[in-house]
Amino acid sequence: MLVPLSSLLMVGWLAAAPGISEVVRTKSANATFTDAFELRLVDGKIWWRPRSTTASALEPWTLFPKDGVPTPPSKLAAVKERLGLRGTVRAGAFDAAARLVAIAADGDDLVAVDERQRVYTTRLDRVRWSDRFAPGPRGAPLRVPSGSRIAMSVRRQPYLDVDGNAHAPDGEVATLYALTSDGARLLFSDRRDKNRLEDELCLPERGAFRGAALAATASTVAVLDDAGRVFTRLADYDSLGHDGHAFYSWRRERRTGARSEVRSLPPEPWREQPPLPGPFARELTVLAAGPSAGARELRVPTDGGYFHKPMQGGAWAKVVTGVARHDVAPAAALPTRGPRRTKMLPGAIWHGASTRLQQFDPVCPPAEVVVERDGERVMLELWMRENLERLAHGRELSGALVLPASAKGALATDLRALLGDTTVEVKIDIDERRVSVRSANRTRSEPRLNFTRR
Repeated sequence: MLVPLSSLLMVGWLAAAPGISEVVRTKSANATFTDAFELRLVDGKIWWRPRSTTASALEPWTLFPKDGVPTPPSKLAAVKERLGLRGTVRAGAFDAAARLVAIAADGDDLVAVDERQRVYTTRLDRVRWSDRFAPGPRGAPLRVPSGSRIAMSVRRQPYLDVDGNAHAPDGEVATLYALTSDGARLLFSDRRDKNRLEDELCLPERGAFRGAALAATASTVAVLDDAGRVFTRLADYDSLGHDGHAFYSWRRERRTGARSEVRSLPPEPWREQPPLPGPFARELTVLAAGPSAGARELRVPTDGGYFHKPMQGGAWAKVVTGVARHDVAPAAALPTRGPRRTKMLPGAIWHGASTRLQQFDPVCPPAEVVVERDGERVMLELWMRENLERLAHGRELSGALVLPASAKGALATDLRALLGDTTVEVKIDIDERRVSVRSANRTRSEPRLNFTRR
């Protein structure tokens, strides 16, 4: 059912309103907002109203169309949504939602998760619920791990790669992020990549960070831990090197003219923010404060208001709202950390030198290739794209082997001659027994490195 925006708040969805008058200033699993609307999840149903920054201008809450829960579109809309599919679209194909447990919104997009952890989506400017996160052939529904904290992101603006080259998106880049209940894994799904939540973004500190809250807007992701530490970064399919229609290069440089379309890798790293100045609720909000990727505002609730700061520079300051919070607690004395996920793998002799691969985890690059000969040691960076292309008997990653410009001595000189450059694009093959690094250029025989998995 297509519901015009002009009539959404005027028809008979005026059930008993939740009785909450406060402006929604921070986001959580039960409350979110966009530039146009505020939304709350109360007793498993979604309520909304036009957004206002002042209490005097607030309008009453109404149930989100149609009954505060995801409902199937009309038969015609369902057929249009699934044009191009083989077979017929059966009536009643929409999988009705169970009780809702979480909502998230950004731009004009709203996602809802029910108690089966199934994801539903709709636009806010023209409501039509879908039981699929991505359009196209019907397959398995998208589900998030039980207890996950979710965040929705929609980016329409260009992003700057690590070398400052600007790249405009082809339409919207819509990303759903999910932080697992133990705070140990950050999963994400791009709307262009079917209904799956299989890609993973390495958390700070090479995955040892344990998150307590998650937020996102316009592809800027932020995580918060129990010690009051906040980390931020830009991360979506485009910036991570996953866009199959774009050109990427591991060679670091500013580009002009036709070459400006080439996107530099690696993606930008996590950046740590100053610690929070006082007790806080384990919730986090990041807002787009302007069109550039750096124009972001961070918010964390505290009793009587919230802490906020610009993402780039500045210090935390408290905004007093008078809203009491009973879930506020001091920062943990020490951050909770898990074990680092990286491993050390012994390698085969390579042109008379011993080798080993350390700090290895495909999700958390870079790894380090250590080459030793006659008392000299050179460490090369092994970068990997964070997506994993699944093969019949293992995995293949794309990446680069980088010899630092600071490397000196006879061994470094020989390695430069052997590789032919300081940055060499490679393929990394992974199976149960070994990790192999080989040149991505079939006309070159080097590098060819093999490491044993224990």
